[in-house]
Order: sequence, then structure tokens, then C-alpha cells
Amino acid sequence: MKAGRGRRRVVVADRLRDQIYDLLRDEIRSGALAAGHRLVEAAVAERLDVSRTPVREALFQLARDGLLARRGRGYVLPVRTTAEIVDWLELRRMLEPVIVRRACTGASAAQIAALAAAFQQEQAAFRANDSAKLLLANWKFRDTLWSMCASAILTRPVRLFDDMFQAGRAEVLNRRKNQEILIDFHRRILSAIQRGKPDEAALVMQRFIEQAIEKRHDAEIGAAPSKKTA
Repeated sequence: MKAGRGRRRVVVADRLRDQIYDLLRDEIRSGALAAGHRLVEAAVAERLDVSRTPVREALFQLARDGLLARRGRGYVLPVRTTAEIVDWLELRRMLEPVIVRRACTGASAAQIAALAAAFQQEQAAFRANDSAKLLLANWKFRDTLWSMCASAILTRPVRLFDDMFQAGRAEVLNRRKNQEILIDFHRRILSAIQRGKPDEAALVMQRFIEQAIEKRHDAEIGAAPSKKTA
């Protein structure tokens, strides 16, 4: 992937590795790097106009965090299996209703306004049928919720695994029906938080994730080869 005009670039500073790490992680979040995309140290260094050493360190750290997988002389953004996706959704089902309840209970007026603004961005992207902008607005909505929770213990694993599965989310949000489901559930979560209803907000989040799990199980069953009858 070649850098175009207006693309973020790193600057010479301390901990250049961390800048490159953050830049590549942002590209994963934005959908600029799709599942299966191959990252080679020399090519990334050339694209960012930096030396190979900090790129090597950043790629290694991304792999350690589970965001990339080593393939030969380079790295790839993994294509997640159905089993992995379901496991991730099960983790979300355990943690995110608690996170949303905490967010609703302790949120300030400014934080709720920021969440509403993120939802408006989701709606605007949905109306424009712009899946790339919707993906970014969707991440902003979730990031705002996590910040409202004010618990690193609860949100750190969700943040990490969320980025690991972001490429799959980009594929899911390319479908109009899935966009409609997302907008509906986020509207209901936002409404519950605005009305100060933590149990309601948590229940809506739980149902949202359970529906995603059900759809994954249904897709797996539908993809399984049928047994021939005698």
C-alpha cells in the first residue's frame, strides 16, 4: 500500500518504534489494512521513509499483541476462523454489558454528549452508505464507551481483542443489513445511557452480542456440508 497525499507520516522523535506501532494499528482500525494483507519490513520502512530497525520492532510488537501473524519473511493481518470469532464474542458478552453499565452509572454530561456525537457520525456514514466512514465512527463510539467506563482492568482486554478482530468487522459492516442492526442497537444503548438506565443499557448490549453469536453459529451450520441420505 503506497502512501498518498494527506496520509499520516511519522516524524523523527524518541521511540520511533511506538509511532510506527500506533500508525499501523490505526490503519488496522480504519480498515486500510484488510485481513490477509501482507506487511514486509523493507516495504513498510520505504513507505514511511524510516529505517528498518524501528519498523522491525513495531511489527514484532504488533505480532506479540496478536494483531499480526508471522508468515515467512513478513507478517500478515490474520483471517480469523469462525471459532476464534465466537470466542471473541463470548469474551465481549462477559465484559461489555458490565462496561456499559459502568459507563452509564459514572458518565459525565460531556462524555454522554461525546457518545451522542459519535453516534451521529455513525448515522451520517450510514445514510451516505459509506462503510469506511462507518467503520471509523463505529470505533469512535466504542472507544468513547470504554473511556466512560473508567476501568482499565475491564476495558484493556476488550480494546486489545477488538483491534485483533477489526479487519473482520470491516467485512461485516460492508453489508447494509448489518449496518442497520448496528445503528439500531447503538441508538438503544445511547438512549438508555442518556436516560440514566444502566441495567437497560447493559441488557441491550448483551442482546446485541448474543445476536452476533447466533448469526455466527447459523452461518457455520449453513456452511457445513450436508450428509447424504441412503
